[in-house]
Amino acid sequence: MRNISSTNLFYNHDNKYKPKKLYESNIPQNIFVQDFSKQYSIATKTYACTSPNFKAKQLNNINLLLSDTQTTPRISVQILKNDDLEAKPALCTVYEIALHDQLHDLIKRNPNIHDNGSCIKDYKRKLDINCSEQDFTKILKMINEQFVSPKIQKRYIDNALNLAPIGYRLYNLKVDTGFDYSDIPANTTQEEYEKLIKDISFNDVQEYSDNILKNSDIHVALSANREFYNKHEEEIQTLLINIFNAAKK
Repeated sequence: MRNISSTNLFYNHDNKYKPKKLYESNIPQNIFVQDFSKQYSIATKTYACTSPNFKAKQLNNINLLLSDTQTTPRISVQILKNDDLEAKPALCTVYEIALHDQLHDLIKRNPNIHDNGSCIKDYKRKLDINCSEQDFTKILKMINEQFVSPKIQKRYIDNALNLAPIGYRLYNLKVDTGFDYSDIPANTTQEEYEKLIKDISFNDVQEYSDNILKNSDIHVALSANREFYNKHEEEIQTLLINIFNAAKK
């Protein structure tokens, strides 16, 4: 039972949590764009850009950080559920396991991606990765199709249906599996839980995943070399608009 721990966007090189310091500019760590302006650090030539010629209002939820130094592009996409959705008992846990494993394998199949700490939870899913400039636009397309609005493959759902009862047994033995099983009544027996699992179908999981997207807010943080971003600005913004529009479909 694997569990990806959530992390903040910026880490230092030894991977210990430290908020990224932006020196004298006092740039807030989480800037959600409102007005056209730039603040920058003389020491690092790093710019926190607020609404830099964004061509669509959907992009106003992007935190854009540009640097004059050569840097590997980094993107963090968070999907935060803003409503409680009706779901069959035990469905939330099955969804978490299935999408978690699909995301894990997706990253594993792409060695050009460096994962900075991504997570799948019922109330939140987050992808935080670095990739090369050469692969950046391809990765944005992948994020939209396979993370923001994924079609969960049947084999991952079948595997989750098999793993969930094992996880519940471990949970009752006080083993930390990374899941809290809060989507079922308290004191549910193992036998009762396995009956709940048998009532969950492939369509139930996919429909629940789609409903989460329709009832969520999307937040994006992007850091890149300024020259690279300016050169590909129109294409990058078009791909980012597709990410935000996915929730409306």
